[in-house]
Amino acid sequence: MNPHVKMSEPLRVAAVERRLGFPPFPDGEIAGMFDAAADDLLAVGARPELGVALYAMDGSGTAVTCGFVADAPVVPGLVLHELGSIEVASVLHHGSMETIGDSWGALMAWCEAEGYAMSGPCREIYLESADRDDMSDWVTELQQPVERRG
Repeated sequence: MNPHVKMSEPLRVAAVERRLGFPPFPDGEIAGMFDAAADDLLAVGARPELGVALYAMDGSGTAVTCGFVADAPVVPGLVLHELGSIEVASVLHHGSMETIGDSWGALMAWCEAEGYAMSGPCREIYLESADRDDMSDWVTELQQPVERRG
């Protein structure tokens, strides 16, 4: 792992939003949200490509947003998010979602050690995620918005 701080790329994401409990989420819940977003995009002739998930936790659970980068101005059934360029702590996770919690834990520990405070919903950008049956080749960028303590 090679965590670092960078400016994120601005993204326009067409997504499904749900309020869930706390991780780990029920099997298939997140995949189902992506499937619903993909179906709605395909229905308007858009092609779902780069997958993006946002997670915002508070004391009552997690607001989860799952969707795809989209150029379509309106997609019925989906919420459009304009994600601006912000400072994030970032690391690449290689492999299955079963072990992504370990990568998130390592990124959070690195942020703490380097003097960064979390400053917004975390993001997962699915750079390589073609085969759901074999996630060993998946590459996911973990992004945590941060600000310097102090």
